[in-house]
Amino acid sequence: MENIKKIISQIPKYTAYSFSMSMVVFIVIGLIAEVEGISISMLIQLLIVCIIAAILQMIAFSDICIKKLAYIKRLALFMFSFLAVITVFAVKCGWFPVENMGAWILFISIFILCFIVSAILFEIHFRITGDKYTGILNEYKNRKK
Repeated sequence: MENIKKIISQIPKYTAYSFSMSMVVFIVIGLIAEVEGISISMLIQLLIVCIIAAILQMIAFSDICIKKLAYIKRLALFMFSFLAVITVFAVKCGWFPVENMGAWILFISIFILCFIVSAILFEIHFRITGDKYTGILNEYKNRKK
């Protein structure tokens, strides 16, 4: 139960990461497309998407729901489930004209690019964190000798 509480407590942090990244993406797209502002309803939609993304991350990358699954399969599980969620939001919230094939290509391209960048950033974060804890463990072992 304690493990579940710990993982659930991570949802706000991952929501903040996702929301921050979505704001950066929106700024870049806005600058390119010359969009001057963002509505409150769009901010709320992005926040909800980011909360769902955080929950999906906890499901895909923790051992609460899925006990044994290779990292690459977890990554694929997260990517496709999040793509489904964000696609539903794009259609239902009218983020772009859904009948426009060019808009879909751009949407999927941006999604893939953002996914790759975020996967790389998280990998770097986890390696740095792992190295830090390995160093601490080695110091502890050396003191025990």
